Amino acid sequence: MERDEIFGFRPNIRTIRPPSSLCIRCRGRLMLCGRRTCPLLVRVLPLLDQVEKLSSLRSLEGSSPPGLFVGRIGYPRVLMGPLAVGDRGDVGFMDSPEDWYGLNYRQIAELRVRLVRGIKPLDVKSARDPPEYLLRIHDMLLSRRSSSLELEFSRPPRATVLLVDEAPPFGPSGPIESMRALPGSSDRSAEKVYYDHDMRSEKAVIYLYERGFRISEIQRMFGAGMLGVKKDRKLVPTRWSITAIDDMISRSLIDEIKGYPTISEYRVYVESHLGNKFVIVLAPFRWSFEWMEAWYPGTTWNVSGSRPEVIGDHEGYGGRTTYAEEIGGCYYAARLAIAEALRAERRQAAVIAFREIYEDALFPVGVWLVRESLRRTMNVRPSMFDDARTAFDHAFKILKLPRDLWLSNSHLARALMGQRVLS
Repeated sequence: MERDEIFGFRPNIRTIRPPSSLCIRCRGRLMLCGRRTCPLLVRVLPLLDQVEKLSSLRSLEGSSPPGLFVGRIGYPRVLMGPLAVGDRGDVGFMDSPEDWYGLNYRQIAELRVRLVRGIKPLDVKSARDPPEYLLRIHDMLLSRRSSSLELEFSRPPRATVLLVDEAPPFGPSGPIESMRALPGSSDRSAEKVYYDHDMRSEKAVIYLYERGFRISEIQRMFGAGMLGVKKDRKLVPTRWSITAIDDMISRSLIDEIKGYPTISEYRVYVESHLGNKFVIVLAPFRWSFEWMEAWYPGTTWNVSGSRPEVIGDHEGYGGRTTYAEEIGGCYYAARLAIAEALRAERRQAAVIAFREIYEDALFPVGVWLVRESLRRTMNVRPSMFDDARTAFDHAFKILKLPRDLWLSNSHLARALMGQRVLS
């Protein structure tokens, strides 16, 4: 059975597939093939009744989780607006990936395809002096509860689904002609950082995180240009804002755990979820981190390949000075989840994380999959070992890809196997 038949549809456009070696390093982020839109992620999906019904709407009365979409095409003038569904009441679950662990691909698709993206063009710098339209969205995001919403479209939403590597799938989009919102009462912590026009954005992000705000909630406020020094505020495309929040928070956590003693043994954690296998090795040395991925033939970024494609990024004790280009957003989502676990234990460690992606990983659902999978993985009792070789022997028995292929692409794992510690 082909992957699209699982949903009872086939894309009604022809896709041109670039070489897998190019796709695995681009993943729809860098557009290395020279196209404006990734041919592997363009889907015209007449798959669900909800999409067909939405394609005839000229208005929508319902609720927003609250949710937000900020596009990146045309930057610095971007399309942005609220996510909305034609249901009344609490619909927060629809834009809260922290609650989706356990859903399958079809359930995620059906959940997300019902959310309409209202869009309106705005300059990213408009967040410094928000127009009325943006102020209404800000009012929605200051509340941690769903908001009642009425939208009028200048044309019916297009029956398309947007798939990107960093974010959850997005449903149909329609240009907003008018918008009315009735948000819930504002959260005091959210108000504090929103109205503090002198607080730097990174400090605001950490402030919200330490007060129990979810990553998705902080990301929406950051993307809507609600955080930071007023003269510097701007809208941030959704794909970029997700990774920015994972990066800011994980760096703050890592700075803290560097002051703690190292763990005293080697540990191996294992998790399987939605066609992914995660194997995490912790070693009793000071902080360093490596994240590696093997995309098997038939997966999104290795559709036509004949062998698994392996990529990876790493950092030593001093951290990274450049973006993790090979892995992208998953690197920072994984780093956050593991740093959270070490901070909770008040320990530090050298970390080598392996991810294998198999053909039954049907399509990208966002980096939340990595973050939430590893949060659960790190809360399960690991296997314990006294030395590196025994620990890695155990890890490589669980992984399908041969040991030599992993090690030939690794920096940190190879060093630890040789009992050398990266500076």
